[in-house]
Amino acid sequence: MTSVPKPLKFLRAHYPGMKEFFDDMMDSEHKKAFSEVLSVLGMTMAGCDVCPALPFCITVSCNRLTPTLLCSSDSRESLKYKLSGVKGGLDTWGGEYVKNLAGEIGQEWAQRKTAEKDTADLKALVDEIVPFNVKNGSEPEACDLLMEVDLLPMVILVGPHVSNCLGGFESAKAAPQTSQGRFWTTL
Repeated sequence: MTSVPKPLKFLRAHYPGMKEFFDDMMDSEHKKAFSEVLSVLGMTMAGCDVCPALPFCITVSCNRLTPTLLCSSDSRESLKYKLSGVKGGLDTWGGEYVKNLAGEIGQEWAQRKTAEKDTADLKALVDEIVPFNVKNGSEPEACDLLMEVDLLPMVILVGPHVSNCLGGFESAKAAPQTSQGRFWTTL
């Protein structure tokens, strides 16, 4: 939450209404720009409908109140709104936003691959995120994303920073036997 601009923090309570407004908007450049704002807010909401105005949820277990930082959710709203928004602009929202998107991309990629659905829109977003990560000194995160979405040959884009990704050799040991050969060939 600290990396979210302060005015956006105050919009959290209005997030459900903003989503409804977005759904009612006609397709336009304004809708795409608004989609960017919803994408960032979606990062902070984590699909929590129980307590949308709080940065945590309070649950009761074993007669104890337990605060949880974020509700678990598979909604991936941040990714949903980013894909419907303006292409590019990752610099505007910063590294935490990009990390969140990368995590949601990994989840969505796995779900689509299992269902044998198209992943072209996700690949286009990966093509934006990897250079952003390299430019901002997050080469290991770029390599992690590439491994997660089965695009490891793109590690060449990381260029001279491949040595930072050599931790991937350890990941190769955990990879299924069928993909280990492809992994070693790439590196």
